[in-house]
Amino acid sequence: MKKSFSSKLGVLLAAAGSAVGLGSIWKFPYVVGENGDGAFIILYIACSLIFGLPLLMNEFLIGKLSGKSAYGAYRSLSGTNRWQWLSWTNLLCVLVIMSFYFVVTGWCLYYMVEATSNTFANMDAQALKAHFDAFEGQTWQMIMYAVIAIVLTASVLWFDVNKGIERLSKILMPIGGFGFFD
Repeated sequence: MKKSFSSKLGVLLAAAGSAVGLGSIWKFPYVVGENGDGAFIILYIACSLIFGLPLLMNEFLIGKLSGKSAYGAYRSLSGTNRWQWLSWTNLLCVLVIMSFYFVVTGWCLYYMVEATSNTFANMDAQALKAHFDAFEGQTWQMIMYAVIAIVLTASVLWFDVNKGIERLSKILMPIGGFGFFD
């Protein structure tokens, strides 16, 4: 059975969810302010259109034409092992990016637990920094929350493309768009 999205909306929401990362949310406004506001945005949009759009279209095309994972797509489309090394670079990039996101997601899970227990009430900025520093010093706790993030991610992937990724994207992307997570 071919694993694929069941709707165009699911593809769009999953792609947007994976493209809008922490850098876009946290760092982009800072970089815009530091680098000339409007001029930087024009350069950012130009680079996105010149480099990002063709790469995105390429990735969609390779996936659509091959119907395979990143690992099997290059061999399937080329008919040889000549391009197989590209699949390994894709895998390496994903592993590096995921290792970062698992740690940050672990932090977010920890802070969700802390926030639900009202830990941050009446804390000023220095107390919040000290609280984070204390958490950062607890290696076992950071590892535990990162492992929870890995398990949650694996559980979504277990349900396949449309029952996992697509369904979750259709729920979480609109909620995030309405500012519930701001």
